[in-house]
Amino acid sequence: MSWVILVLVLIVIGYVIYNRSKVSSHYSPEKIKELTAEQMKTIDKEIKRVSQQGGRLSTPLLLKNFEESKAEHRGDQRFIAVIDNTKKEIMKKYDSYIHPEDAFYENGEMIIWNEYPGCFERHLQRRYKNVLFPPERRHISKKDIEEARGKDKIDEDIFIKAVKNLGAEGELSEEKIPLSTVKDSTALQKVQAMLVQGASIGGNIQDAILVLENLEKKLIEYMSKLAPDAKELLEQATSLSIVERNQYMAQSKRKDTPILKEEEVPTLLSEDLATIAGMGLASRSFAPNFRPNEADIKKHLDDAISQGFSKDRAREIIDAWNYNR
Repeated sequence: MSWVILVLVLIVIGYVIYNRSKVSSHYSPEKIKELTAEQMKTIDKEIKRVSQQGGRLSTPLLLKNFEESKAEHRGDQRFIAVIDNTKKEIMKKYDSYIHPEDAFYENGEMIIWNEYPGCFERHLQRRYKNVLFPPERRHISKKDIEEARGKDKIDEDIFIKAVKNLGAEGELSEEKIPLSTVKDSTALQKVQAMLVQGASIGGNIQDAILVLENLEKKLIEYMSKLAPDAKELLEQATSLSIVERNQYMAQSKRKDTPILKEEEVPTLLSEDLATIAGMGLASRSFAPNFRPNEADIKKHLDDAISQGFSKDRAREIIDAWNYNR
């Protein structure tokens, strides 16, 4: 039920902002300050209720409410100033409620994580205030984020350009797909390698990935017609490629990966449960030499729990690791 309460909190905050906008042009700054203090009491009450019942403040949605309200009253600079000050007051007062997965918060300044973070930003997001990582790696700075986003943007631009060139040159366009098994095989390998590269980059490259996936599908169809006997081998190769497109695996294998060798376990445990389940299956398929193994996972979780990591989340991770066992 915590998500329901969270929605109610955001509705209350939205109502507060709306009412304040109605009085902004008619009251003195002193009166607005007085009204703001009264409304903050309501916000205090609702946010504390969320915390007590296990909910969390949705930082991006809250900030969106503020920005939308400001956009509707661009000409009222006094009102906009009140909104900015109120936003800072809420963020400062409730910095412990700002979930690290939503935003970076330091000295009253907030940076919302990108919806589609690139490889370098994603690893900062994993590390930030995460007890799965060593204490010295949980702290990041605004400069770290700016540098990471710069690297990610370079990766993203190069990748999108490469995909565009693929179509512009007609090398792998649907109309000019080569009709020989050897050429098809080479083309398919190239497309699948680029799909793995895309997974290692991350970021907002969905359109480019879709182009490659459509080409992959066409090539597989052509090759299946030309060499029906090789269909099973083709399926196996494609399945392997799809496994390699897992973002965790692809990013950890980059030559310039931001994931340190000793961070492989906490990085994996910071991923979604589907990824953890997949790695658990792989560990059992390639045992006893595959690392990390179940013992590594349990030891790391035990250490994290002693530092405040959620026991419920740890249980979910173990269940995911042992899925389909």
